[in-house]
This record gives sequence, C-alpha cells and structure tokens, in this order.
Amino acid sequence: MKKAASFALFLAMLVLLVGKLHVTEAVNCSPLELSSCAGAIMMSLPPSDACCNKLKEQKPCLCDENEQFKICGNLFNCGNITGIDYPFWGNNRPRECGYPGLKLECEKGTTIIEIKTLKYRVLDINQDTQVLKITRMDLSSNICQSKFVNTTLDSELFEYASAYTNLTILYGCSPVILPVPNQFDCPVKGTIDRNGYVVVGTQIPGMCHASIVVPVSYKNFGSFKDISNLLDYVGEGFEVQCKVDISACRECKNSRGRCGYDYGSNQFTCLCPNQSPGSTVCNSSLSVAGIIPAGMGSSESSGSVKDRFINGANGHGS
Repeated sequence: MKKAASFALFLAMLVLLVGKLHVTEAVNCSPLELSSCAGAIMMSLPPSDACCNKLKEQKPCLCDENEQFKICGNLFNCGNITGIDYPFWGNNRPRECGYPGLKLECEKGTTIIEIKTLKYRVLDINQDTQVLKITRMDLSSNICQSKFVNTTLDSELFEYASAYTNLTILYGCSPVILPVPNQFDCPVKGTIDRNGYVVVGTQIPGMCHASIVVPVSYKNFGSFKDISNLLDYVGEGFEVQCKVDISACRECKNSRGRCGYDYGSNQFTCLCPNQSPGSTVCNSSLSVAGIIPAGMGSSESSGSVKDRFINGANGHGS
C-alpha cells in the first residue's frame, strides 16, 4: 500500500510539473528531470544529492506562482487613497485585476476616476461598503468652462449613495434688469452674453447659452452661501455606491485567492497561486508547497515524503 501511495504521489508530482505554465526560460520542465528522486518517493530512501539538486533546479516548475495572482496582489496607493484592490484597478494593477470601467489613476498624489467621459477627483474610498466620494475635476479651480457636460453616472456601475441636490450653473445668459443672486461673469464661445447664474435644482438653459448640472451633498447644502464659495462647495463632493457584486470576490479571498476579471468570458475569476485562472475559488486540495495533493496515500507516508523533499530541496538531504 505504501509503495502504491508513493507511486501515486510521484505520478501526481510529475503531472503538476508538466502542467505548470509560468516558468523561467532557463528551466527545462520535464518529468524525466526528477527521475533521480524516484527512489526517495517510491522506496522511502533519503533523497540523494542529485535529487536535491534537481529539485532546486526544477523549483520554478513545481512552485512558481500564477503570474496574475502575483501581480494582482499589488494594491492601489495614491495620496490619501491607499490599500485599494478589486473591483478597482490602475497604476501597478493591470485591468485583469479589476472590473471594467473602474480604473483609477494617480496624478501628483491625486486619485482620479473617469465616468461617462468626465474625470472626477476621488476624495475617499470605503473598500468595505464600496462607497466613493468624488468631485468634478473640471470645476476644481474655475467656474468658466469651454465644454458644458452634465454630471451623469454610469448606471451599470454606480448609484448615488446618499442624499444630494442638484445645482444648475447657467452660462451665456442675457442681461437682466433686476439683480439676481449668485451671478458671475464668464465669456462663452458663440455668444456675446457673459452673464452666468447658479440656481438650486435642475433647470434647462432657457434664455441662456448653456448649462451644467452638478450634484452636491445635501448634508453640506447649508455651506453654500453665494458665488464666492461655489467652487469650495462643489469641491466637497458627493457620494456614489459602486454596484459591482463582490460576493464572489469575498469567497475567493476566503480561499486565499485574489480577485480578477476574465476579459475572454467577461466574468469574475479567482486567481490562485498554483492553479490556472478560471476558477471561482482556490482548490484547497493542493498543499502549501504546491507539490503534493492532500489526502493522497496515508498521512504517514505522504507527510514523511513531503517533509523529506522540502528538507532536501533546502539542502538538508544526504
């Protein structure tokens, strides 16, 4: 029985060796390279020097981690936004590490996300609740604009996470006789009218040349006093909820995997250290060493063989 179990272990080891994909070019991954270890596996002999040397040489074939698994272990860090992983990607996290449309960029310590052609500064990300606090980049320093684009969320990715109200910024309006609050002066291409106004709520341009609708946090609404602090008020941002289901990602992490996205099948994938991509969770039947499948043969024989191989690979063999 012990010989049969040991032979099964040897065969399993060779299968894993052949099936390994991520190896260095200098290593010739062939089962025959470990023939000198057959006696140690099948007959409980101490591993020879030749066996130990071959194990060291063949280590990339046996133990090399999935490349995607390794790279998706990188976290997004930029300024005060740190420790961000799936469903977000960007910087040193390639697109396979996150969900489509959730790319984060880092520019001079500022985290940026693009939604519906508009760039937003990310003020905060709560990784547990998937709530982002964002503000429009184009209104960060100047109320005058060359392009007039309303704030529109991608409904497949985001929804408003808290109470908000809209402000409408009107541009290129005709002069009025009576004074109007929150008035500003701004040149607008295509019209000689320079009057602009800010009104609460959503309003069509009407007699004005163009308008921009901007959501602002309702809880901060009292801080909007007049046009002088408009940019500060808008800059406080508003909260959006990411709608991507991360329940599968949690299960993947619980199995010691890392979350990713398969663009071939357009679905979530669990990245594991010693198995090919495409799983939903990592296979717990592989041992920590990534060599011996758990439960194959008796615990005594498999444990002793594995210990001898690990010790032998570390240079402790005879």
